Amino acid sequence: MNMAVQRRQLKHSTAHDVALVALGNSLRGDDAIASHLLAGLPSGLSGSLCILDAGSYTRDLPAFLHGHRVGLIIDAAECDEMVIIDLFDIAQRQKVLLDCSHALSWLDEIVLYQAEFTIPSHLLFIGVPVFDTGWREGLSKAAREKLPLLVSQLCELIERVRKVHA
Repeated sequence: MNMAVQRRQLKHSTAHDVALVALGNSLRGDDAIASHLLAGLPSGLSGSLCILDAGSYTRDLPAFLHGHRVGLIIDAAECDEMVIIDLFDIAQRQKVLLDCSHALSWLDEIVLYQAEFTIPSHLLFIGVPVFDTGWREGLSKAAREKLPLLVSQLCELIERVRKVHA
């Protein structure tokens, strides 16, 4: 079975205010770190979110985000620590030079489909540090060691977002 199709959608429901999307290529080592973050979320927390593990396929992103109040998009990035960017804050986007593996091309897709879909009023990009994106499956040792801290930071962010947008 095609891995991209197999991984596509974990759970979709507009009953949840927060949509959480993971991007990354599972054949490029740490590029798939967002998927590992989703897997590490406590079941009580992940059960209250609308979750999509998109892999490297972003075409359905606008449709998936449709109807949610908040969208969180996680992707591997060239950074030393987790970076959070408000994607509707143009000044913030221009200040932060971020090299994520999808080069934010999916943001263009969201902008193009805004007339067709109701995009969340709050859309955050979460850049996650990577160490090795060579051609292989699985995370590097450095990424595996940092994963518990990143999962904890993501859980805290989700809780903060929920409080602010309740």
